[in-house]
Amino acid sequence: MSLLRRRSGRRSGRRSGRGALPRALAFLRSRLLGAVSLPALIGAAWAWRAGAFGPAGGPKAWPALLRLGIALAGLAAVELMNLFGADYLRHQRHQRQGGSELGPQLPGNPVSARLRPAAIPRLLLGLAAAGLAALLYFTETVGPGVLAFLLPAAAVGVLYLFSPFPYAFLGTALVPPLVAGGVAFVLLGRVSAAAFLSALPVSLVSAGVILTYKVAYRRQPPPHWARALAVLLPYVLADVLVAAFLLARVYPRSGFFALLPAIVFPGWIARLLFNETRDPVPATALGVLLHSTLCLAIAAGLFWG
Repeated sequence: MSLLRRRSGRRSGRRSGRGALPRALAFLRSRLLGAVSLPALIGAAWAWRAGAFGPAGGPKAWPALLRLGIALAGLAAVELMNLFGADYLRHQRHQRQGGSELGPQLPGNPVSARLRPAAIPRLLLGLAAAGLAALLYFTETVGPGVLAFLLPAAAVGVLYLFSPFPYAFLGTALVPPLVAGGVAFVLLGRVSAAAFLSALPVSLVSAGVILTYKVAYRRQPPPHWARALAVLLPYVLADVLVAAFLLARVYPRSGFFALLPAIVFPGWIARLLFNETRDPVPATALGVLLHSTLCLAIAAGLFWG
């Protein structure tokens, strides 16, 4: 383990402790890969509603399950490339700056404390090969239309890793509808606008999470009310959008379950924003939990509706 990783681990341990919220955040980010795996369930639920899986145990079920498994594996490879790539870029910046402090990391980074930074490029090649294999499979079985998802996905990855302009990191908020729509496409063989739309509330939640740890907890944070407003506004808009989608029947009636996390979590997050002024992990963790529970609630509502 490198000196950078040991020092970062000790700083993170002192700052965030070993409580339930940091552990949950690390699990969801780097083990469950919730940023891509959970929005994928929304796309799969829409495909289920459209008949992509057919009757349980029927002739269409197993091929659809195979495609879903390959899609999840490809998404996992891409997400791990982002996480390991971020670790490697951080290590490179640390080397160039002579070991200077680079600021806090969220739990889950580094993705593997046992992996030497020098080995990350080789791992990235393996992950890229896995992602490419999934892409080629769907290009062959579903059609070249799947390549249309490649450009926006690559753009989001570049924005995440390199942040070429101010607030470029907010581009990652586009991941949920992109993943949900893409998974629905490979399962149905056609574009489903409803699958994209259904993940838009999750996209707003993603924006709130990003703003929490990228903006709200800088070294000289703005006043409490301004910090809370910047983070809570996307969460409130997500709640409004869920209600609008229920009224517009984008979601079935069973989708009302999605209102529960959208209503409960923002108040909890607001209390943390006002009470915890230094550590971004608790409020970020709750935002990620909202992202996860909202994805599951939307997918369940679509499945049972």
